[in-house]
Parts: sequence; C-alpha cells; structure tokens
Amino acid sequence: MRRWALPAVVLLVAACGVAALVGEGRPAEDGTGAEDQTPSWSDEVDGVLEEKGVPFRRTGFRSDRDVREEASELLADRREEGGCVLMRAGYLDLFGGTWGCVLQGVDWVEICLVGEEGDGCVVGVWRMDVDDAVRELGATSGVSASPQ
Repeated sequence: MRRWALPAVVLLVAACGVAALVGEGRPAEDGTGAEDQTPSWSDEVDGVLEEKGVPFRRTGFRSDRDVREEASELLADRREEGGCVLMRAGYLDLFGGTWGCVLQGVDWVEICLVGEEGDGCVVGVWRMDVDDAVRELGATSGVSASPQ
C-alpha cells in the first residue's frame, strides 16, 4: 500500500462523518427538477476537504430510492466495474438515514455518501487520485507516489 493511502482514507472517513452531521434534514431540491443534481450538503464536505488541502472531484444526484436500495446499487455498480476494494461501509447514524463507504482503487480513493431526503435520497461521491494528492499534499509533507 502506498504511504499516502492510509492518511487519505482516514481523512475521507472523517469527511463522511462531517457529511452525516451536516446532511440531516437539509433539502436537496434546487428547484430545477433536474434528475442529476449535487446534494445540498456536499458543499460542507467540500469545505472540509479544501481546508485540509485534499484535491478531489465531486459528483452527486437525487434518487427516488431509499438509502438501503441506493447504497446496494452503488456497491453493485462498483463491484461490476472492478478494480477497487471496499475499505469501510456502514450507516453513519443510529436510524439508518445516512450511509457511507470508502473505496480504494490502485491509484484513487473514493467516499460515497447516501443520505435520506424526503421520499428518496441524495448521493454524493468524492474521488481523490494519487497523482493529484501527491502533487497537492507531497509538496508539504514529503509524500511520494513511488512504492516503498
């Protein structure tokens, strides 16, 4: 495992916790009725990652499914794509309203959050690639992309 992977996973798991706290009860609707939209709480997670200097790409959408169905579909899609390992997964609250996972590929780490919103849920996905992380974090911490 590359030296950057463990700190990256820890940081991303912390971001999951932040997202769970800020995501409760906030609407995802932006009034456009668009099928593909960013969850309203994603800006909060973005802020945490940006504050820590973590480079990432974010995607998100709203779904009519419940949290369990959407989380199952997300994991099934990733399993079908292959090339990654499920590092952690589970509910982030006591009532099953927010679920998250951390996935690790050969050169990337991803957190996925699924949060209950109204009659459906919202999904947020944050991905960090090793090249971006080394470029951003390596300058200040001495992190290297080469295996040790």
